[in-house]
Amino acid sequence: MKRASELEAAQRLARAEAARAEVAEERAREQERAARAEAERAAEAERVQRLEAERAKEAEERRKEQVEAAQRLAEEQKQRAELSEQREKEQKEAARKLKEQACIANARRLAAESSSALREHPQRSLLLAVEAAREEQSLHGVRVVCRAEFFRGNGAGSWAHYFVGTGARGTG
Repeated sequence: MKRASELEAAQRLARAEAARAEVAEERAREQERAARAEAERAAEAERVQRLEAERAKEAEERRKEQVEAAQRLAEEQKQRAELSEQREKEQKEAARKLKEQACIANARRLAAESSSALREHPQRSLLLAVEAAREEQSLHGVRVVCRAEFFRGNGAGSWAHYFVGTGARGTG
């Protein structure tokens, strides 16, 4: 009976060892599953991180492209503004020249009328000469000398007037 009890104890011990081995095996399988799941989560996290890095890189490239496009647009607008400013200056200069030419033409017309009216209407001639001088004065912004002298000759009076500034000169 001692043997039988030893045998029974050995069998119980073997069964307990087998049960412990199964439990250890089950724990090992569970740890392996947990390790695989953790590895999969790590791989997924790494994949997500790569995707986020790629998206961030793409976003940075788009931002750089947008900055470059904005810089190009700003440069184009600056050039357009400079061109517009240059055109405006040219137009103002052309308008100023046209005004100056009109003023000169009017002064010359008044001087010519003054010369032609000298014999028949000496006072009108003098007034026209003064107006021509004023026209010249307004053109150049300086005082234009208008000098009228009365000459006596051949029994008739004549006015002589000189315009200093444009070089226009009329005498009668």
